[in-house]
Amino acid sequence: MKKSLKDMLVGVILGDASITKTLMTNKATISFGQSKDKIGYVNYLHDLLVKDGIVITKNSIKERSALDIRYNKLNYSLYFSTQSL
Repeated sequence: MKKSLKDMLVGVILGDASITKTLMTNKATISFGQSKDKIGYVNYLHDLLVKDGIVITKNSIKERSALDIRYNKLNYSLYFSTQSL
């Protein structure tokens, strides 16, 4: 893995991403999430990872919604995950 990709992953994990370790395989998955308003940024991260050979689960960005009960408002976000690394 290139140093620039490692640096980008560290930065994103400190902010917008999370790591989940699977106990059975002892490998990790990185999940990226962002507001739907930031679709350009999500596409950029996705394309950068795919270009550098990181496999994305189902190779697509997905959308989800969640109700913010404080304001009774639906919030939309985009997310994708890597396959186990």
